[in-house]
Amino acid sequence: MPQAAKTETREVPMLDVRAAPVPASYDEEKRTVTFIASTGARGLRRSWRGDYLEELEVSESAIRLDRLNNGAPFLNSHDNWDVDDVLGVVERAWIEGENLMVEVRFSQREKVEPILRDIADGILRHVSVGYMVHEYQITEKVGEMEVYRGVDWEPMEVSIVPIGFDDAAVSRNAEAKRSQAIIQTRAEVPSTQGEALMPTEDRTTETPAATEAPDATITQSDVQRAAREASQQAVTTERQRVSEIQSAVRAARLDNSLADELIREGVSMDVARQRIIDTWAEQEPDHDIRGVRASVDTGVVEDMRGAVTNALLARGGVDKLTEEGKNFAGMSLLRISEELLGMQGVSVRGLSQREIATRALSTSDLVNIAGSLTNRTLLSGYETGRRTFVDVFRQSSSSDFREINRVRLSGAPALEEVKEGGEFKYGKVTDGKETYSLATYGKILPFTRQTIINDDMDALIRIPMMFGRAAADLESEIVWGVFTTNAALSDGTALFHSNHGNLGTAGVPSETTLSELEQLMLAQTGLEGRLINVLPRFAIVGPKHKVAMQKLLTAVTPNASGDVNVYQNSMDLVVEARLTGDAWYLAADYNQVDTIEYCYLEGNQGVYIETREGFNIDGIEIKARHDFAAKAIDYRGLYKNAGA
Repeated sequence: MPQAAKTETREVPMLDVRAAPVPASYDEEKRTVTFIASTGARGLRRSWRGDYLEELEVSESAIRLDRLNNGAPFLNSHDNWDVDDVLGVVERAWIEGENLMVEVRFSQREKVEPILRDIADGILRHVSVGYMVHEYQITEKVGEMEVYRGVDWEPMEVSIVPIGFDDAAVSRNAEAKRSQAIIQTRAEVPSTQGEALMPTEDRTTETPAATEAPDATITQSDVQRAAREASQQAVTTERQRVSEIQSAVRAARLDNSLADELIREGVSMDVARQRIIDTWAEQEPDHDIRGVRASVDTGVVEDMRGAVTNALLARGGVDKLTEEGKNFAGMSLLRISEELLGMQGVSVRGLSQREIATRALSTSDLVNIAGSLTNRTLLSGYETGRRTFVDVFRQSSSSDFREINRVRLSGAPALEEVKEGGEFKYGKVTDGKETYSLATYGKILPFTRQTIINDDMDALIRIPMMFGRAAADLESEIVWGVFTTNAALSDGTALFHSNHGNLGTAGVPSETTLSELEQLMLAQTGLEGRLINVLPRFAIVGPKHKVAMQKLLTAVTPNASGDVNVYQNSMDLVVEARLTGDAWYLAADYNQVDTIEYCYLEGNQGVYIETREGFNIDGIEIKARHDFAAKAIDYRGLYKNAGA
């Protein structure tokens, strides 16, 4: 019985598939050419998880045509680093039978003219579509490669290329001839074990009317696809082998004759890689073998790094294990190091644990994975840290560490009546200024051979997480330290001071003490001398006054008019454990009047890391850095009661 298909959604890098122009469609006046962009042909794809076959469904429901129909670029060999790489624009895209068609209008630039002429003359015959697959339908059969059928995919661009891939994507005239020949060929129905369609009788020399009709269970699409699969798979596999061998030889800086020899002998990539390493070792006996890195597709390497990172994070309880991560679940750090070295073509046979760890630490793969792990765990610890000030005060950023000047604008000057025929008078905006600058905090975390050999997950997970929590605590210490230290502002007076009119009569939170602070706030004037008319939005207390303030701000149903809670739901309660004394505070909305500002280095909110090969340690140094500052900008939105 046919195997049931399973549906799985997976984001992948942009891929490409070959297609071809329709030469007869060239319109010289409009400078347009029509292309068969895709026939959905099946081809071999490689991944560190294993090889698989990919095919694309060509239908209105499967292809997202919006990008093409909105003017996707027509490029030169997928180059997209310069505007000169754009040869034209896709005017429209549509589905015609089992083909994706596009009409391209070419640029009038002088450098484009020779390319367009070669296309019109049939010299350049192949185009390639760059695309993203948003959803695959995966079919598994015992003993066969998995088939990934793209049922939701999006063409991103179309390119003219020198070498074609999809034999079925040819000019419209050639396609018609090919279809006729295939229709006239009988084929056996494939068995349920997945045998390939095999042609048994070829009558291509006869007319269609004289041929025996094919089996009713075989569609034209089935026959076409079966005829293409064998040749396409063989061609794709060989191209992949040749490309990998050539890249590996270049990476080892060996003579190209070795690549030619390996390609001619038809050896597998595993055999070729070992031959390359052996040759390199013979020519460079004084160098460490780790200098040879077999060429591996960048996307595959990134996939493997991501899977290893996920497996280690899941092991440390920071993340959920993904399907990819399961490939490395339960592996020790030393075992993972062996896998990473093997991915680079470095044999670990006969090496001690110390040697394996040393070589792994010299690779960018392990450095990047260690950096990702530390970054994720630092961030996780940082985000779980309780920072009660975040929504209370204004966040800012600075591009450097120079002094930051924050101007307190007074507000617009009062308008004065202008008599008929009278003159308008000039007003002025007075201001004040507060200054501060960012400070840097940090630690260096070691990742050594001992960490790998001892399989020390604390060094990778728990310790960085603790540093992340410490960074969040540091921010809170700095911000709430503005309250507890009560430092002077630029006018030389402490933030909370009777001269600023923001210091109430000492007492526990009550209607009386709340009312007093509220009246002080309403009485405040701006720098120009006019009332600023702001009310408190936040009630800020330490643990000692939490219950009392909650009662004042909580809605209740009174039994008598005298029991009405006049401050119910009037402010947001903020409870901060660092406010350990008797004092409690009110703060206005920072959008109405400046209060406290906290600042990060631009582009680096929170903790960030840097990695390098260790100088003082035998391993990797991971530096955790945090740039942060906080400063009171204006006293008019902050009020204090010293408590009982």
